Amino acid sequence: MDDCENNTVKNVEKENESETADNIHKQKRSMIPHSTAPPDIVCTKQRAREEVIKAIEEVVQHLLDDLSQGQCPTLVCNARHRWDSVRFEENVGIQMLAESSVCEVIVYGRNEIWTKARKLRSDSPWCLPGRGGTLLLALLPYCWNILQIPAWTAAQYMKIFQMIYHLVQTDSFSTKRDIYYNDPKLFGKQTVVDQVIDNISCMLQVPRSCLHVTSTSKGCVAGDLRYIEDNGAHIDCNSSANGVLISTQVEGIQNMSSKAQFILVVEKDATFQKLLDDGFCVKMHSCILITGKGVPDVNTRLFLHKIWNIFQFPIFALVDADPHGIEIMTIYKYGSLSMSFDASNLTVPTLHWLGLLPSDIERLGISKAVRLPMTQRDRSKLEELIKRPYIEAQPLWRKELERLEACGEKAEIQSLASLSSSFLAHVYLPNKLHFGGHQKLLICGTRHPLDEELCHLELKCRLVDIKDSTVYFIRINHCVQLPSWCWMHYLTCNSKSY
Repeated sequence: MDDCENNTVKNVEKENESETADNIHKQKRSMIPHSTAPPDIVCTKQRAREEVIKAIEEVVQHLLDDLSQGQCPTLVCNARHRWDSVRFEENVGIQMLAESSVCEVIVYGRNEIWTKARKLRSDSPWCLPGRGGTLLLALLPYCWNILQIPAWTAAQYMKIFQMIYHLVQTDSFSTKRDIYYNDPKLFGKQTVVDQVIDNISCMLQVPRSCLHVTSTSKGCVAGDLRYIEDNGAHIDCNSSANGVLISTQVEGIQNMSSKAQFILVVEKDATFQKLLDDGFCVKMHSCILITGKGVPDVNTRLFLHKIWNIFQFPIFALVDADPHGIEIMTIYKYGSLSMSFDASNLTVPTLHWLGLLPSDIERLGISKAVRLPMTQRDRSKLEELIKRPYIEAQPLWRKELERLEACGEKAEIQSLASLSSSFLAHVYLPNKLHFGGHQKLLICGTRHPLDEELCHLELKCRLVDIKDSTVYFIRINHCVQLPSWCWMHYLTCNSKSY
C-alpha cells in the first residue's frame, strides 16, 4: 500500500514539474513579438508606444496567471552571455538564437520546487547544481538556467518594469542613472540597473529607446558631418576643436549630411585628440573621426551604424596591437555577446582593421623600448579571441593574432610617436588609406631628437613604380634640406588593412 502511495506522489510531482516546464516554454514563446527577422533569430524592432505598453502588460499578466494557478511566477529571457546561444553571420555579426539552448528563467516566490527537480524523461539529463545558488534543469531539447533569486531581486525587476511602463505611458524619458537613484538601496549599484534593462529589452525584443530609457554617451565625433538632433539642435561636427559628444538619442537624429570619403574609428580618446591636433581631418580633406573612448557604449555603436547605413562610407578601425584593442575592433564590426539580440542595429560588418597590426610592430621597426610584454591576462584574452567564430571567417586576422602570440609583445598606437611625433597623422595613416591593400612605400630614417623634418618628407615623395619589392623610381619634389647627420633609406612592405 505504501509503495502505491509513493508511486502516486512521484507521478504527481513529475506531472507538476512537466507542467511548470511547459508553462515556462509557452511563456517564452508568447512574450516574443512578431518580427520580420528570421524565425530562429532574436532581433529587436522599433515599435509604437501602444505595442510596448501591451507587451509589458502581457508579462505582468503571465505573472498573475502563474500565481492564480499556484505556480511559481517566472520570467524567461535568452541567455546573453553564452556563445552557444548565438550564431555568427559575416554580413550581420553575432546574432542571438531565438530557440537558444540556454535561457535564463527568473523564478519568483517559492523556489524549493526547483531544488527537488528530477529527471523528466529517461533521455533527459539530471539537474546539476550551478554556481551562486543556481540550478541547471535540463528539459530536452532546451536547457534552462534556473536562477534562484531572493525577493529583493524580484523587486528590482518589478520596480523597473513599473518605471518603464510609466515612462512609455507618459511619453517621457529617463536615464539609467536616474532610474538607479530612484531607489539606490533597492538596486545596490548601477550595473544591476543596466543588466535588468538590457534583459527587459531582450525579453520584449525592442531597442532600449522604445523603453524610453537613455544613457549618457561617452563617444565623440569630428569631421565632415552635420545633422539635427531630436531636440532640434543643429550639429556641425567640424565646429569643435575637440570633437562633438554623440547624442543620447541617436534614433532621433535627422537630416544627416556629409561629403566624407571614409570613417576612421579610433580606439582611444587620446589618439582621437592627437589626430585632431595634428590636423588629420584637414589633411585628408574629407573624413569622419569617431571614438568610443575604449570599449564603445551602445550610443556610439548605434551612431556609427546609422552613418554607415545612410552613406555606406568605407570604415576603418585604428586600435592598439594587443588583444583588448583587437576585441574592441570586433565589437564595432560584429557586435558583442551581451547585445547580440540587437546586432542588426549595432554592427558594421564592412569595417576594416587598418592598424595597428601586430605585423606592423616589426615591419616599422618600432623600438623595443616602447613595446610592452604580454601579460597573462593578455594571453588568456588572445586564446579566447582565436576560438571565436568570426576568426574562422577572417584567416588574415588569425595570422595577425598568431603573430602576436608568437611575438609575446604588444604595442599601443602611441608607440608610433617613437618614429616621429606626427608619424601617425602624416605618414602611417595616409599611406595605409591611400594605398589600400597594395604594396606601399615608407620612408624611414634616423633623426635628431630636435628634428621634425623627416616626417614631412613622406608627404613630398611619389612612388612611380614598384615591383617585386624593388623600388624602380622615386621622385621627391621640393624636398627640405636634410641635416648632414641625417640619413634615410627606402623600405617597401605590405601594410595591409583587413
